[in-house]
Amino acid sequence: ETEGVTVDVDGIGPVDATVACCGGRFALVDTAGRNWPIEPDNASELCRLGNAIKGAINASVDEPVGSVLFFRDDDERRARHLVVLESNKFDRSPCGTGTSARLAALHAAGKLDVGETFIAESVLGAQYRCRIDEVLRENGRVAVRPRVAGEAYLSSFSTLMVEDCDPLASGFLFR
Repeated sequence: ETEGVTVDVDGIGPVDATVACCGGRFALVDTAGRNWPIEPDNASELCRLGNAIKGAINASVDEPVGSVLFFRDDDERRARHLVVLESNKFDRSPCGTGTSARLAALHAAGKLDVGETFIAESVLGAQYRCRIDEVLRENGRVAVRPRVAGEAYLSSFSTLMVEDCDPLASGFLFR
């Protein structure tokens, strides 16, 4: 299920987005017609813009979006993606759940049919080969079953340790 929204974002002006859900709620924002290149040198600026757009959208919808997926279509079956998570965080990949949301939005707009291949490329050049395997209908809602293929690499291992004498061993939460 997708929903078109237009929000007025401080310092940017009106921004059109498609809100789509596929494992998370994403605001999909086309960079066509804007000076927002999806390139490594512009990633920090896109993070700032994405965070502002996310804030404006979340102030105007019932269910908040978690991320903004900026896209630039190279043609009808290939696009460049940058997914902004926070003001200083973006996904180095094209983002599997974000790309799945994009496939759902493309299908809803009549631009991608079951079985057609779509290539999503990240700001760093990583690529996913994607398609919709099936369209599902349940309780009046339309959904897609996406297939996303690509490469992933292990980037770190981490070990967390807690000392017995640590007064904050059970953690803490600020609200």
